[in-house]
Amino acid sequence: MFTFSFFSFLIPEFFLCVPVDTSSHSATCHNNKVAKEEILNYYWREYGGKIPADAITGGRDINGDNVYIGQAYVQNRGLFIGQIKPGSTEMFITNHGVTKVDKYIKILCGFPPESFVWLQTNATILHLTLLNKHSIIAGHEDGYGTMNIGRISYQGGTQVGKIKTFVVGNAYFHWPDVRGEDPGVKDYEVLVYEELKI
Repeated sequence: MFTFSFFSFLIPEFFLCVPVDTSSHSATCHNNKVAKEEILNYYWREYGGKIPADAITGGRDINGDNVYIGQAYVQNRGLFIGQIKPGSTEMFITNHGVTKVDKYIKILCGFPPESFVWLQTNATILHLTLLNKHSIIAGHEDGYGTMNIGRISYQGGTQVGKIKTFVVGNAYFHWPDVRGEDPGVKDYEVLVYEELKI
Protein backbone atom coordinates (compact mmCIF):
# COMPACT_ATOMS: atom_id res chain seq x y z
CA MET A 1 0.00 0.00 0.00
CA PHE A 2 1.30 3.44 -0.90
CA THR A 3 0.96 6.35 1.52
CA PHE A 4 2.18 9.62 0.06
CA SER A 5 1.70 13.23 1.00
CA PHE A 6 1.65 15.69 -1.86
CA PHE A 7 0.12 18.82 -3.35
CA SER A 8 -1.26 18.68 -6.88
CA PHE A 9 -0.68 21.76 -8.98
CA LEU A 10 -2.94 22.15 -11.99
CA ILE A 11 -0.91 22.68 -15.14
CA PRO A 12 -2.58 22.61 -18.58
CA GLU A 13 -3.36 19.01 -19.57
CA PHE A 14 -1.67 17.28 -16.62
CA PHE A 15 -1.14 17.24 -12.89
CA LEU A 16 2.31 17.47 -11.34
CA CYS A 17 2.73 16.04 -7.87
CA VAL A 18 5.34 17.49 -5.57
CA PRO A 19 6.37 15.94 -2.23
CA VAL A 20 5.40 17.80 0.93
CA ASP A 21 6.82 15.56 3.63
CA THR A 22 10.44 14.95 2.63
CA SER A 23 10.97 12.78 5.72
CA SER A 24 9.09 10.04 3.85
CA HIS A 25 11.77 10.19 1.13
CA SER A 26 9.17 9.58 -1.53
CA ALA A 27 7.15 11.51 -4.01
CA THR A 28 4.50 10.71 -6.52
CA CYS A 29 5.56 12.37 -9.71
CA HIS A 30 3.61 9.80 -11.68
CA ASN A 31 0.05 11.13 -11.49
CA ASN A 32 0.14 13.10 -14.75
CA LYS A 33 -3.15 13.01 -16.64
CA VAL A 34 -3.50 13.61 -20.35
CA ALA A 35 -7.09 12.47 -20.53
CA LYS A 36 -9.83 12.44 -17.90
CA GLU A 37 -10.57 8.74 -18.37
CA GLU A 38 -7.00 7.49 -18.66
CA ILE A 39 -5.89 5.03 -15.99
CA LEU A 40 -2.18 5.13 -15.33
CA ASN A 41 -0.86 1.72 -14.39
CA TYR A 42 2.61 2.62 -13.16
CA TYR A 43 4.10 3.30 -9.77
CA TRP A 44 7.34 3.25 -7.78
CA ARG A 45 8.11 0.37 -5.39
CA GLU A 46 10.69 0.34 -2.61
CA TYR A 47 13.83 -1.40 -3.86
CA GLY A 48 16.22 -3.43 -1.72
CA GLY A 49 18.01 -5.65 -4.23
CA LYS A 50 15.19 -7.88 -5.48
CA ILE A 51 13.57 -7.04 -8.83
CA PRO A 52 9.73 -7.12 -8.62
CA ALA A 53 7.89 -9.16 -11.26
CA ASP A 54 6.16 -6.01 -12.56
CA ALA A 55 9.35 -3.91 -12.86
CA ILE A 56 9.76 -2.05 -16.17
CA THR A 57 12.96 -2.87 -18.02
CA GLY A 58 15.06 -0.03 -19.32
CA GLY A 59 16.99 -2.23 -21.73
CA ARG A 60 19.90 -4.67 -21.54
CA ASP A 61 23.50 -4.29 -20.48
CA ILE A 62 26.53 -5.42 -22.48
CA ASN A 63 26.08 -8.99 -21.11
CA GLY A 64 22.45 -9.15 -22.24
CA ASP A 65 21.03 -8.81 -18.70
CA ASN A 66 18.03 -6.56 -18.07
CA VAL A 67 18.59 -3.17 -16.46
CA TYR A 68 15.83 -1.29 -14.67
CA ILE A 69 14.75 2.27 -13.95
CA GLY A 70 15.54 3.55 -10.49
CA GLN A 71 14.61 6.64 -8.53
CA ALA A 72 16.56 7.90 -5.52
CA TYR A 73 15.94 10.71 -3.07
CA VAL A 74 18.97 12.81 -2.14
CA GLN A 75 18.35 15.30 0.66
CA ASN A 76 18.57 18.96 -0.38
CA ARG A 77 19.24 17.96 -3.99
CA GLY A 78 16.14 16.24 -5.32
CA LEU A 79 14.64 13.03 -6.62
CA PHE A 80 16.93 11.49 -9.24
CA ILE A 81 16.78 8.84 -11.95
CA GLY A 82 19.36 6.11 -12.34
CA GLN A 83 19.94 2.59 -13.57
CA ILE A 84 19.33 -0.46 -11.38
CA LYS A 85 21.26 -3.67 -11.98
CA PRO A 86 19.70 -6.87 -10.58
CA GLY A 87 21.19 -7.88 -7.24
CA SER A 88 22.79 -4.50 -6.59
CA THR A 89 21.45 -2.40 -3.71
CA GLU A 90 23.05 0.79 -4.96
CA MET A 91 22.87 2.96 -8.04
CA PHE A 92 24.65 5.99 -9.40
CA ILE A 93 22.97 9.30 -10.20
CA THR A 94 24.19 12.52 -11.75
CA ASN A 95 23.90 15.89 -10.05
CA HIS A 96 26.87 18.18 -10.69
CA GLY A 97 29.02 15.06 -10.90
CA VAL A 98 28.34 11.41 -10.08
CA THR A 99 26.94 10.28 -6.72
CA LYS A 100 26.53 6.71 -5.40
CA VAL A 101 23.19 6.17 -3.65
CA ASP A 102 22.44 3.13 -1.46
CA LYS A 103 19.24 4.14 0.35
CA TYR A 104 15.83 5.63 -0.45
CA ILE A 105 15.81 3.82 -3.81
CA LYS A 106 12.64 2.93 -5.70
CA ILE A 107 12.09 0.97 -8.90
CA LEU A 108 9.61 1.79 -11.68
CA CYS A 109 6.88 -0.84 -12.00
CA GLY A 110 3.70 -1.11 -14.01
CA PHE A 111 1.58 -3.06 -16.45
CA PRO A 112 1.21 -4.03 -19.16
CA PRO A 113 4.84 -3.67 -20.31
CA GLU A 114 3.64 -2.85 -23.85
CA SER A 115 2.30 0.49 -22.54
CA PHE A 116 5.86 1.72 -21.92
CA VAL A 117 7.29 3.08 -25.17
CA TRP A 118 10.69 4.63 -25.94
CA LEU A 119 10.61 7.52 -28.44
CA GLN A 120 13.70 8.72 -30.30
CA THR A 121 14.29 12.46 -29.78
CA ASN A 122 16.98 15.01 -28.97
CA ALA A 123 17.70 17.93 -26.66
CA THR A 124 16.38 20.52 -29.12
CA ILE A 125 13.02 18.92 -30.01
CA LEU A 126 12.16 16.97 -26.84
CA HIS A 127 9.25 19.22 -25.90
CA LEU A 128 7.77 18.93 -29.41
CA THR A 129 8.19 15.14 -29.30
CA LEU A 130 6.20 15.03 -26.05
CA LEU A 131 3.22 17.05 -27.31
CA ASN A 132 0.05 15.00 -26.78
CA LYS A 133 2.10 12.23 -25.15
CA HIS A 134 2.15 11.10 -21.54
CA SER A 135 5.78 11.40 -20.50
CA ILE A 136 6.70 9.84 -17.19
CA ILE A 137 7.97 12.58 -14.92
CA ALA A 138 10.24 10.64 -12.60
CA GLY A 139 12.10 13.19 -10.55
CA HIS A 140 13.20 16.75 -9.96
CA GLU A 141 16.28 18.79 -9.20
CA ASP A 142 15.73 21.14 -6.28
CA GLY A 143 15.63 24.73 -7.50
CA TYR A 144 15.42 23.75 -11.18
CA GLY A 145 12.50 21.53 -12.15
CA THR A 146 11.30 18.13 -13.28
CA MET A 147 13.14 15.35 -15.08
CA ASN A 148 12.06 12.63 -17.47
CA ILE A 149 13.46 9.14 -17.99
CA GLY A 150 15.85 8.69 -20.89
CA ARG A 151 18.20 6.09 -22.29
CA ILE A 152 21.00 5.69 -24.80
CA SER A 153 22.97 2.81 -26.30
CA TYR A 154 26.60 2.93 -25.24
CA GLN A 155 29.36 0.39 -25.91
CA GLY A 156 26.91 -2.44 -26.59
CA GLY A 157 24.56 -1.81 -23.67
CA THR A 158 21.74 0.44 -22.52
CA GLN A 159 22.35 3.35 -20.15
CA VAL A 160 19.35 4.77 -18.27
CA GLY A 161 19.45 8.28 -16.83
CA LYS A 162 17.76 11.64 -16.48
CA ILE A 163 16.61 14.17 -19.02
CA LYS A 164 16.75 17.76 -17.79
CA THR A 165 13.27 18.54 -19.09
CA PHE A 166 13.28 21.93 -17.35
CA VAL A 167 15.66 23.37 -19.98
CA VAL A 168 13.38 23.91 -23.00
CA GLY A 169 15.25 23.60 -26.30
CA ASN A 170 18.36 22.35 -24.51
CA ALA A 171 17.06 19.27 -22.64
CA TYR A 172 20.14 17.05 -22.48
CA PHE A 173 20.27 13.45 -21.26
CA HIS A 174 22.67 12.77 -18.37
CA TRP A 175 24.03 9.49 -17.02
CA PRO A 176 27.05 8.41 -14.98
CA ASP A 177 29.51 6.95 -17.48
CA VAL A 178 32.19 4.32 -16.84
CA ARG A 179 34.76 7.02 -16.03
CA GLY A 180 32.53 8.41 -13.27
CA GLU A 181 31.71 11.50 -15.30
CA ASP A 182 28.38 13.12 -16.20
CA PRO A 183 28.39 13.72 -19.95
CA GLY A 184 25.48 15.56 -21.53
CA VAL A 185 24.10 13.66 -24.53
CA LYS A 186 22.02 15.41 -27.20
CA ASP A 187 20.40 12.39 -28.93
CA TYR A 188 18.49 9.84 -26.83
CA GLU A 189 15.18 8.07 -26.24
CA VAL A 190 12.51 9.26 -23.79
CA LEU A 191 10.08 6.96 -21.98
CA VAL A 192 6.35 7.59 -22.42
CA TYR A 193 3.24 5.76 -21.24
CA GLU A 194 0.59 4.86 -23.80
CA GLU A 195 -2.67 3.40 -22.57
CA LEU A 196 -3.49 0.33 -24.64
CA LYS A 197 -6.76 0.49 -26.56
CA ILE A 198 -8.86 -2.63 -26.11
